[in-house]
Amino acid sequence: MTDTSITNNSNVGYTPAACCCARYHTVGTNAGDWYLGAGGEMSMIVALRDDINTKLTQISAIYSTDCVNSLANNRHWSSTESSTWHAYVVDTDNGDIHNYTKGNNYYVIAMLTY
Repeated sequence: MTDTSITNNSNVGYTPAACCCARYHTVGTNAGDWYLGAGGEMSMIVALRDDINTKLTQISAIYSTDCVNSLANNRHWSSTESSTWHAYVVDTDNGDIHNYTKGNNYYVIAMLTY
């Protein structure tokens, strides 16, 4: 479940990836319980990618949904910025970190604060 009022805009400092994570919530969690991980945190996910993908497949089967994606070969935003207009993206296929303009469309992984 996500907030449906999230909109993209080009205002300086606006970060839709972080906004989406902050507004995300599920049964048993609230908006604000989730956050966008920093570059180093996102890189740690790559080391556990195979285990995570196994769990994502199990979740997808239980809930009969195609919305749960594999982490392989996708770029995911981190909260680590290099400037007002640029932030770092982690490639989940190999753990590389790249600097991109915030206007690019990449995936987001929300992390639970507790």
